[in-house]
Order: sequence, then structure tokens, then C-alpha cells
Amino acid sequence: MLYSGEVGGLVYHLLPSGFLLQLVRQEEIDEETEELPLRPWEEEECHTLEIYRVDVEFVGGQAARVQPKEELPGWENFYNVGIGAHQPALFVKSYKQVRYEEVWNGVDVVFYQGERGELEYDFEIKRGVGVSVIRLRFQGGDVRVRNGKLVVRTPLGEIEQGEPLAWAGTRQVKCEWVVEGNEVGFRVEGRHLEEPLRIEPPITVQGVWGTYYGGAGFEDGAYSKNVAVFGNDVYLTSFTSFCKSDSYSRNTSDKFWKRLGCLFGEA
Repeated sequence: MLYSGEVGGLVYHLLPSGFLLQLVRQEEIDEETEELPLRPWEEEECHTLEIYRVDVEFVGGQAARVQPKEELPGWENFYNVGIGAHQPALFVKSYKQVRYEEVWNGVDVVFYQGERGELEYDFEIKRGVGVSVIRLRFQGGDVRVRNGKLVVRTPLGEIEQGEPLAWAGTRQVKCEWVVEGNEVGFRVEGRHLEEPLRIEPPITVQGVWGTYYGGAGFEDGAYSKNVAVFGNDVYLTSFTSFCKSDSYSRNTSDKFWKRLGCLFGEA
């Protein structure tokens, strides 16, 4: 794993040979069906967490040079408490975009946050290179085209990639998804091969989703009164008995705040 981020209920991880999309859903547990008695701090509210992933592979791609761009101010700390012998990841930087150079000969792939907060990954194709070299293999979901959009159906909802936009030089040209089994590519009309081409497919999530933030101790839930939304970021505030880098207290319970946004963090 090279970089990770989250947007609109979708967690994504950038890998050397592709990327991973992860849906998360949180549901309440029926206490009557629990075999073990709940601890006192679990009685008020108890949830189960479901996670489902879809792997996307660059078919026929090569070892690309991966470059983060536009570093953001500040950093984050991640403490893997209780997870084997893993060491904490400290002072993790974030970026506005990550560029894969020469995934295929003459083709770069750029991941970034779109204007409406969605995840986008653009294909930048150099002059003289055909669009047929781009092939994506989806594993973990049912892939189909619906109303011009690419839809990946999963047990936790649908991952929808909008109708791709394409520019040949400065001219917008027609672009469509092409699906063959679990492999996906593009069909472009109106482009001259001597023109550079850029294809932009945004990603959104359709369905019920949630996310988890907490640790090994007791957490007071982040209810609506504890949540604020500014732009494309969500801010949570509450208290916890599990000490984290973004909490503060002089007592046994810590206050905490957390910003959730579409940022690329080094993994």
C-alpha cells in the first residue's frame, strides 16, 4: 500500500499495480442474540462493522513511478495499538493528488479530489498512443454499464463511476465505457492520434454507508450534535477513554476531535 484516503463513504488505497476501493457499513447489534454479556460501557449502544473491498488492477501495466503532488500543511499520527508488532506511523503527510507515471507506455494516471468532493482518477495519454492500452480488471464486484455510467455492485451498495469525460487537446470528444467480463476500458470517438488525450471518470458511492473511528476503550458516539461539515470535510468531537494523538484530557477520559476528508496520506 502506497497511499490511502477517504471520500463520501469510500475508503481507497493506492497500490503499485492498481488501487483498492473499500465500503464500510455500521449496524446495531441485537443484544438478545449476543452469546457473551455486554460490558457496562457497551450496554447503551453496540454496533457491528461490515467492510467490503473491490480490487482494481492495471492490466498489462508496468512498474510506474508514483509521485505525490501538492503537499498539504500538517500531518497525522496513527497508532496501531494491539495489532501484532506493528509500529505506529508518525508524522504522516497528506497530498492533494498522486501521479502514476507511465503505467502503460505513454499513459499516466492521476488520482485527486474532484470539484464536488468525489474521487477522480484521470488518464493522461500522450500523442500517438491509442486508448486501447488502458485495461482495468475489477475483482470483488459485478461490473456493468448503466445509462452510460460504470456501476460496480457489491453487498454493501454500488460504486458508480460517472460517464467519462474526455478531451483531445482542448476539444471535448465522445468517450464511453467498454466492459468485457470483469475488465474495463474506453472507446473514444473524434480524437486524432497525434493529439494528447485526457479521460476523467469520477467515482461516487450509492447506498448506505458509515465509517468507524475509535480505539480500544470506551467511546461516546459522534451524534449529529457532535458533527460539523465544512466544504468536503467532516469534523467529529466527543470523548474517549482511549488516548489518541488528537485527544486531550487531565482525567481518565479524553476529549477528541477528528477531521475526515478527501486527502491522500502516505501508508
